[in-house]
Amino acid sequence: MLRNAKELLGYRVHTYDGLFGRIHDLYFDDQTWKVRYLVADTSSFLTHGARVLITPHYLGTPGVRTRMLWVSLTSKQLCQFPLASSDCPVSFREEAKLRYRYFLVPCGEPVMGLPVQNVGWAVEDRSRESGADDKGDPHLRSYSVVRRYRVMANDGRMGYACDFTLDDTDWSLRQVVIETGHWPRRISVSCPVSCIRSIVWRESAILLSCTRRTLFPDAVSSGRKIPDNEKDTRIATLS
Repeated sequence: MLRNAKELLGYRVHTYDGLFGRIHDLYFDDQTWKVRYLVADTSSFLTHGARVLITPHYLGTPGVRTRMLWVSLTSKQLCQFPLASSDCPVSFREEAKLRYRYFLVPCGEPVMGLPVQNVGWAVEDRSRESGADDKGDPHLRSYSVVRRYRVMANDGRMGYACDFTLDDTDWSLRQVVIETGHWPRRISVSCPVSCIRSIVWRESAILLSCTRRTLFPDAVSSGRKIPDNEKDTRIATLS
């Protein structure tokens, strides 16, 4: 069944012996477009709550009305699963490398009895140290991060990624939902993930291998702006 991936956020994770947590994020592979992990936040259900990575192999069909996701394991078994910090997406690792390479170091002394206004911050360069090595899968992405990226076609900017279409039978992403224009003249178009050339973290961008003319042939040929009326949704049929 095709559904918007955004709908899964907040779903309750139910095991054989009760509630375990809520879906916090989806980690997917930007080469195969398969969801590799669902991140379950257990802080509201377990005493020592943490974010746990759950593989789709153990998942049932998401319940739309109940907003519940069944897992064919017990809570004790899920607690043995790896934590979210054990396999971080590209964006999390890159941000950690920047924090390690250029981190704030306090300098100066506060004046007793006065607001701390004369305490400055110096940036220390640790780029030559070997503590920020890049370990992990370079194709593992966070859905919550990528769905806010800009979308760039070959002939210019398209808009922003606002969601992905997910097939919950094999847990694969099928389409990226691109929102272009401004309210109230806004339009959404669903583009197949096969048209995505790459995802660039440093530019917070999704690069497409097609043009805007391919996705909006009528709007481009007539010379009018792409958002032509109130919010609309279209599906691009591209090979």
